[in-house]
Amino acid sequence: MKIVKFFVLALLPMFMSCAEMVSSCAEKNDELTDLEGKVAIRIQNLSVFRFENIVTNIDGKERRFNTLPPLCISKYQFVDYAYRYAFVELRINGEVATLQPFDFFGETQLVSGYYTYQINTTNSTNRFSRISLTLVED
Repeated sequence: MKIVKFFVLALLPMFMSCAEMVSSCAEKNDELTDLEGKVAIRIQNLSVFRFENIVTNIDGKERRFNTLPPLCISKYQFVDYAYRYAFVELRINGEVATLQPFDFFGETQLVSGYYTYQINTTNSTNRFSRISLTLVED
């Protein structure tokens, strides 16, 4: 019984911080009903690690998502255009992990809408293959 209480108390702050991060975006930022041709992108951390210093380049501009606890989702950021993948760099336990696309040749831009880049970790220790990205249309 003491072990269960320990795990509940240890995990509670993580879930509380996650709830605070997504509370304003859980309903797709309802205050912005018309995207006016924009694309809304957010990041979901599917891993068990805390992502820190998250930097992306989605539409030719650097976008920061800062810190994202395990299993949490960021707020949406509105961009001019996006593709099914993007440049992502973040830190996991102080180590840099990078997803570096070579180009977007042959790729089609996403249509205006709400999307999530789901980011997970791999078993690799190589900086350039440590994270993976999956696009989900919300």
